[in-house]
Amino acid sequence: MKRPLLVTALFFGSTLAWCLVLVLDSGTGTRGRLFAADALVLAAVAVVGILVAQGRWARRLAIGVTVALPIIGTGLETSPWWWAALLLSGVALAGLLGPTLNQIVRRLPSATGPPAKAVLLVLTLLAAPAVIALLGPVDGLGWTAAALCVVVAGWYAKAAPGALTLVRTVPIVALIGAGLGTYAGAGLIIIVPFAIYVGYLAWSADARLAVHPLIEEGRRVPMLPEMVPGEILDAAGLDPRGRPKESN
Repeated sequence: MKRPLLVTALFFGSTLAWCLVLVLDSGTGTRGRLFAADALVLAAVAVVGILVAQGRWARRLAIGVTVALPIIGTGLETSPWWWAALLLSGVALAGLLGPTLNQIVRRLPSATGPPAKAVLLVLTLLAAPAVIALLGPVDGLGWTAAALCVVVAGWYAKAAPGALTLVRTVPIVALIGAGLGTYAGAGLIIIVPFAIYVGYLAWSADARLAVHPLIEEGRRVPMLPEMVPGEILDAAGLDPRGRPKESN
């Protein structure tokens, strides 16, 4: 267990280093802070998913974050923190791709876990702030859309009341509204398909089954008394014919 812990620690450390680079870079502004905050959220989810849920999705999420951050970092000014973050990312990626995590991460999907599209829906909503930050300067509509996506993702993950209705409406409207009100040109080409993809996942059968499983409360089914064991009839106060016993 020590080696998997070391790998996850390296992964989270590399994410934290890139977040510092994003925040300290003078050219990123609010975009850098939003992207850094979302990267930390995704990294925390991945670490918990690897160590607690032992899910394959968590390992893939960690790999995705580790690959994406250096790519984003290519447009930033180099510094000692930049080089340290790049080095940590390389070491962390080697650990994530290597055999170390095979000790704890399951090879097959969990039989009792949520459907795949439901998991992907939550992760996509959690990644929405990063997508918004990549498109351009973040204003009030962008911050609102980012916050709504994260809140709805948490609400849906808990299968709270009204979760399905919320996840099928609020993020889509918020993302398209932020795109139309804030971004133009290339930004719209990205955020509108992203919102459509969120809608595709949210309106899938997997998304519904995750919060409304097929197993529901049963109903009474009449049975012949001859088919019921005698001790059960006695406990229910019934005679062999299924009628209430006469009280003395």
